[in-house]
Amino acid sequence: MIVTGAGGSIGSACALALARCDASLALNDRDPQALERIVGRVRETGVPVTSLVGDVSDYGGVQQIATQSIAELGNVFGLVN
Repeated sequence: MIVTGAGGSIGSACALALARCDASLALNDRDPQALERIVGRVRETGVPVTSLVGDVSDYGGVQQIATQSIAELGNVFGLVN
């Protein structure tokens, strides 16, 4: 599952809720510091998680996020944007 804007309040709440459901997560945000805070919290749940800094308003950024997510987690079954 990819969660964009994961460093923000709604994105981080979604990421934590998905982690509680044992979802493997690829978390994305433009702000590396905010992203690392939520990645740390999700890691505490024990689910697989990867951190992807990038801008989803840029097509190249979207391609990179998708490619990295699949490479690190395998299949991606959903997107929270």
